[in-house]
Amino acid sequence: MKAKLILVVFIQSVYLCLTDAQNIIIEGDNPLVANGGDRKVIACKVVSGVANGENPDLKWYDNRGSIVTTSGRIFVLSQSATDLKLLLNDVQEDDAGSYNCTGFINGQLQSAHIVVKTKMPLIITEEQAPRTQLFPEGGSARIKCAPQGQVSVSWRDRNGTRIESSHERYVISPGYLEIPNVNRTDDGVYQCVVIGGGDFEVVKITVTVTVPPQIVKPPTAQSVSVGEAARFECVATAKPSPKYYWYFNSITIELTGERYNLSRDAGVLIIKKVIKDDAGTYKCVARSTDKSDEKDAALTVLVPPQINKLDNATGDEGTSATIKCTAYGEPIPKITWMKEGTSVEITDGTQIDNSDIVASQVARPDRMEVEGSLQISNLKSSDAGFYICKATNEAKSVEKSAYLSVQYKPNFSKVMKDVMYSWGGQSTNIKCIATGVPSADISWAKGGQTINAGDQYYSLKSVTIGEDTESTLTVSVDFSNEAIVFGVYTCKAGNAIGESTKNFTLQRADPPPSPSARLKETTPISITFDVNIPKTFNGPPVQEIEVRYSNAQPRKERVGTMDSKIEIVLDNLTPGTAYNIKVYAKNEVGLSPEYSLPTQTLQARKPYPIVVRSKPYGDYPLKFNLQWNTPNNGGFPISSVYVKYAQVEVFPNKSASNEFQRKEYISGWNPPITVDGAATAYEITSLKPSSYYEVEVTAVNNKGTSDARAFIFVTSKEDKRFQRPEEPTTEAPVEEITSKPSKKSQDTNSSAQQVPLGIVIAIIIIVVIILFIVIDVTCYYKRKCGVFMCIKEKVGRTGSMETRSKEKIIEEGDADGEKKVPLLADNKDTEGSDADQEIGETAPSDEKEPEDKEEKPITPVKEVEEAEEAKPEDQDKPASPKEETKEVTDGGKE
Repeated sequence: MKAKLILVVFIQSVYLCLTDAQNIIIEGDNPLVANGGDRKVIACKVVSGVANGENPDLKWYDNRGSIVTTSGRIFVLSQSATDLKLLLNDVQEDDAGSYNCTGFINGQLQSAHIVVKTKMPLIITEEQAPRTQLFPEGGSARIKCAPQGQVSVSWRDRNGTRIESSHERYVISPGYLEIPNVNRTDDGVYQCVVIGGGDFEVVKITVTVTVPPQIVKPPTAQSVSVGEAARFECVATAKPSPKYYWYFNSITIELTGERYNLSRDAGVLIIKKVIKDDAGTYKCVARSTDKSDEKDAALTVLVPPQINKLDNATGDEGTSATIKCTAYGEPIPKITWMKEGTSVEITDGTQIDNSDIVASQVARPDRMEVEGSLQISNLKSSDAGFYICKATNEAKSVEKSAYLSVQYKPNFSKVMKDVMYSWGGQSTNIKCIATGVPSADISWAKGGQTINAGDQYYSLKSVTIGEDTESTLTVSVDFSNEAIVFGVYTCKAGNAIGESTKNFTLQRADPPPSPSARLKETTPISITFDVNIPKTFNGPPVQEIEVRYSNAQPRKERVGTMDSKIEIVLDNLTPGTAYNIKVYAKNEVGLSPEYSLPTQTLQARKPYPIVVRSKPYGDYPLKFNLQWNTPNNGGFPISSVYVKYAQVEVFPNKSASNEFQRKEYISGWNPPITVDGAATAYEITSLKPSSYYEVEVTAVNNKGTSDARAFIFVTSKEDKRFQRPEEPTTEAPVEEITSKPSKKSQDTNSSAQQVPLGIVIAIIIIVVIILFIVIDVTCYYKRKCGVFMCIKEKVGRTGSMETRSKEKIIEEGDADGEKKVPLLADNKDTEGSDADQEIGETAPSDEKEPEDKEEKPITPVKEVEEAEEAKPEDQDKPASPKEETKEVTDGGKE
């Protein structure tokens, strides 16, 4: 076929050369370059030599000489009889070659050919060069990069350095880079550089040196109770990181299911809720690549103990009794005993501290049971109670109680009174409490005669609670049966085991003995004395003390159970009067004999000294709340109380009684302030912050004035909103004391004086500033002359005639007839005046500038300037009041 094609082409070429005519042409570039994967269209056309109606029968022949049909990847498409196109779809490398188009022109065969060259992209597949390649440590690593076609291959190491063929570590062979005896340090990314067809490709290959898994932390054997969770952990080293798989016993199927929590990456197996069938061996398999390692551990499933049988026991006093306890569990539990209410554990064998108690137990492995026995010989009533059976194995411990009942004859409670007291008109209860098993029956007798429930003077009541029986014998006493009811009563308690008796004595109760008293203090209107409480031996204790004197109602004071004496104060007595005080002790039986305490009150006198009860540290900076105890009036009513105070300086250290000590007076005493005689408090005002004051409070009655007792206090610091707080000092600040208001002023205006002084001063300053601004603005708008302009004119005697006229207008008054007072008089008449002091400068003379004088700044200048900003801007005067004010200000600064 190829030879035929060559012959045709040769003949066609010769013909064309001879005829020098080309009727068939192929459009486009020749040769034609096509990239791999492209789609190309090649047109073959007849351009001349065809007669009308003649069909040139155009055909395309591919690079193999075969006719191209209308189907396939390479196919033809006829546009007309003289136009046949060749279509190449998805150009492949083997599409390169010569393509011919033939046709008949005037019966003669003609042809045209085109050469197609293909240019394929450089593609290296995963199969040719796997991007990730694993090699076991210690072996030979052959890194594959084997692209197909006419290409050249070179290598670069992990650092991007070209690997030469003579490298001592690496061996290059066709399609491979070999690393002998590979180790972990050879890990990294290697580059395979492929060049071909005018293109190149860099293939990055990640090399991982694998390490076979080795379990470094195998799972550990565990013992877990039924129902609890079991956790196994397995840790292995490997490269790449291993995956973990778990197997149970000899089963080769991996553990799965909802009962397990598994982690392939962490190597953890959790059995959520263990059952008995989970006992066995669990194997951990760690896998990495095609290598593995495995370890196993046993799981023991524990069955917590259960006490299946425990019965109560009963025995008579002096005999023996046995309590048995049966328990189940895996492993078989051990049994110990303990009596409830004690901390001593009873183990197997005879007990060292009590040979009457013997414990034992027998195991039954076939049933996973144990039976324990607790035998107590020579039973006593104290052996009765609850006994705890405790079953323990590796899972846990359980407890259960059984009751041992010991039958014994009754015994009597130790909390009962053996002797009771009563008296005529009283009913007395005699209680007898007996404990026994079975419960006791109680009867009463007196003098060998049994007392029945219906007998005269007696009543009976019995109550049984558990092992205790309480019987109450009520004896009614009157003055006619004292010889019958007083005496010894016998309580007899018995049951099936035996009986016991106990005697009680009912005696006649007596009133308490006479008390004693000791005089403590006598004043004109009061008597104070202590009463010693007498002890009673044949009757109930003293309940109260009764005091009788003069014709007054008896004074009664309750007595506590722990009182040995009480203090009694008789007040509102008559001065200089003799009193025969009689003291009695009283209990439920009656009054004791009297104790006489004859005493006389003192004669009337001036009041006793007043005791101040205020704390020495005040709560306010400008006032102090003075409080005192009601004074003893000395026999006459107190008509008034005098309060006076003075500022003082104190010593740094206090007295032994923790009081301030006066060093010296800073100011004189203020005039005494009169307070109502019934008052016990007074508020002292107009004080200074952080200052010490000595105060004297005296009381006055018809006999005179009480002696004074000094009391020193200190006020608190000034309010922080108005004055910076001073550091605390131990001495009062040395200041001039302000004049004190009169007594009338203090009494009537005390509430007004409570306003802090700082607030009052601030209000006064604000009012003065506002008033000054209003006057200045009013003067300017009415007379075109501000206050400061007038001041300058008066003081400096400078300025224009217009300014002096303004000053004159101000002095004469406004058009409405309001009288204006000159702000400043003549310079020579007003030096050092109040006006100069208020403005803050000394009036300058005509010859000397004010700069050579040290002046104070003018206080209200800022406010004046602010007020002047509001005046009209269309003034055509040569100097405004504001400007003149500025001049005065500047002069003051200079």
